[in-house]
Amino acid sequence: MIGLILPLLCSLAAILSYWSSWPTPQLISVRADDPNTPHLRPILFLHGISGHAHEFNGIMALLQQKYGSKTPTMHSIGICEGSCSLMTPLPQQRDNMLTFLVKNAAALGIDSEDGFNIVAHSQGALLMRAVIQKLPASLKVHTYVSMAGPQRGQWGPCNKSNSGIGPKLAKKMARPVGWIAFYNPLAQRELSFANYWNDPRHNELFRKEANFLPEINGYVVNNHHDNDDDISSSSSSSSSMDGNVLHCGFLFVLLFQF
Repeated sequence: MIGLILPLLCSLAAILSYWSSWPTPQLISVRADDPNTPHLRPILFLHGISGHAHEFNGIMALLQQKYGSKTPTMHSIGICEGSCSLMTPLPQQRDNMLTFLVKNAAALGIDSEDGFNIVAHSQGALLMRAVIQKLPASLKVHTYVSMAGPQRGQWGPCNKSNSGIGPKLAKKMARPVGWIAFYNPLAQRELSFANYWNDPRHNELFRKEANFLPEINGYVVNNHHDNDDDISSSSSSSSSMDGNVLHCGFLFVLLFQF
C-alpha cells in the first residue's frame, strides 16, 4: 500500500510545484479619462461556423462602455453567415475574406502602419489565421485572438444545439465513420469542416484529401508531405503579424490592452 501511495504523493507534489510556478495573469485596465491611455488599435471580429456578425454586439458594447471616447474602431464582419459558413469550402471563404479586407482596408480603418487586431471564434479563428498568412505587407495584424479555434483540426461532432448542424450530418461526424464521409472530393467542395477534419487514424488520407488544413499548417508543401506537425513550422508563415498569437477560450481576454 505504501508503495502505491508514495509515488502518488510525489506526483501530486510535482504538479502543485508546477502550478505554483505559473505567472499570475495581470489584467490591464484602461480608463477612458486617463490622459496616458495609449491609442487602441482597430478590432475585427469574426463569427464561427453557422454564426452571425451580431453575436459580437455584446462584446462591442462592453468595450464601448469600458473605454468610452477612446473606444477603438470595431467591426464584426458579416461575411458568409449562417449556413453559408457551413456549406462553403474554406479555401473559397479565405479568398473572399482576403479580397474584402484588401478592398475595404481604408473604410475598416485597418490600413495604419500601427496595425490592427483580430478576434475570431471557432471555425472563424481558423479561417482568419489562413487569411493572415495571405495578407499583403501593407496590412499588419498586431494581435490575433483565436477563441476555441480548431487550429489542428476537428475529429468528432460539434454541439448540435448551437452549431446549426442537423442530426443527419452530426451522425456522419461520428469518429468511426467521419473519414469516409469527409475525405472525398464532394465533401471537400460542399462542407467547410471537411476541409479541417483531422482523423489521427487516417493521417495519410487526411493530408492527401483535406484541401485546407494540411496546407495552412505546413503539413503539405507543394503537394509533398511534410513530417513536421508543428504549426509554427508552416512555410506559409504569418509574415504580416507584428505581435502575439493568442489561443484562448475566454471572452475576458478582450479586456486586456491590445
